[in-house]
Amino acid sequence: RRRARVGGGGGGGGGDDEGGSDGDEETNDDDDDDAREDAMRTSAEALAQCERAGVSLPEDVRTIAEAEGLRASVLDRYIALTRGGKLSGAFLATLFNLFPAIRDRALADPAFLFKLGVEVWGDVGLSVAGELKAKNTNASVFSDEAEFFFADILASAALNAATLTMLSPTVRFGTSPGGGRALRTANRVDGKLNDFLRLVFCRALPPRFPASAFQKGDFTAVNRALTVGLQGVRVGGVSVLAGFAGQAAANTVCRLRRKYFAWGYSDGYAECIHPEAPPLLEPAAEWGAHMAVSGNIRQQLIIGVESVIESTTVGLKVPALARAATAVLRAGNNAWGGAAFAEKMRSMEAEVYGADELKNAAKKK
Repeated sequence: RRRARVGGGGGGGGGDDEGGSDGDEETNDDDDDDAREDAMRTSAEALAQCERAGVSLPEDVRTIAEAEGLRASVLDRYIALTRGGKLSGAFLATLFNLFPAIRDRALADPAFLFKLGVEVWGDVGLSVAGELKAKNTNASVFSDEAEFFFADILASAALNAATLTMLSPTVRFGTSPGGGRALRTANRVDGKLNDFLRLVFCRALPPRFPASAFQKGDFTAVNRALTVGLQGVRVGGVSVLAGFAGQAAANTVCRLRRKYFAWGYSDGYAECIHPEAPPLLEPAAEWGAHMAVSGNIRQQLIIGVESVIESTTVGLKVPALARAATAVLRAGNNAWGGAAFAEKMRSMEAEVYGADELKNAAKKK
């Protein structure tokens, strides 16, 4: 017995999309209106303001400031989140430097970091609870499949973060969406890996398409509908990569354990263990298909419901209620999606191993 699954999160997350603010990608149309009314800061003014606040301006944002200037409201939000002298500020500054994509969404949506936390930690909590429940109902112990459990956790968390990030709008730093024009025209852009990735990833969706079907802004109904399919391709592709990497890492550890540390398995587990490691490509492909369709659509629906709740009078006056609704929606989505995917993987595992057992029986005859 070996579970051939890496992942099983409900279709959540945010944090991949390594390209940062995604250049001329999806930007909030409301942000465009604000940009026309917002005061602008020159590079020198922005650096001076950051120095007074005890924070540093990221190099890619500095490039945008030098070419286009920075919107004052965006600069103020960045400083408020990363102000030095506080543990949370230091953590966010580090997070934003490592993952500019998260930074650019957090500056566009005040609730983004909360949604990201619910997606990642909610899925981790559900995975731990499910694992504990499973170990209370069979003869195995946690250490028997620890490598698969941790691979599940890491792959699901990364994908949940990536999905939420890809489906969330980015902030407008200067006069062009995401500062993409500034990064393209900067002479030294080719020498910066982060800027290069931003320009590559900005081509994922043209500006006329929203990040999700329910993003606020002046987008046509056709482009909103097409966004569901386009984002499904992106989410599915990232899911396949995450599933393949996670399953490959787990299988490698599994083979090493069986070869050198077979004595570490419990007696009950050793009696029913399958001699072969789980398949590698099938789970990744299944996960990609599941996330491209089910996970992608559910995430976009959740974003739409959140947008409605946040724009109501109650949601505006009592943000805590909107946050609570977000927590319930996303936790429920992860629970349902994880259970659905786990069931699909159990069926696939039974088919794969059942076919192998029939072949072995035929050979013996």
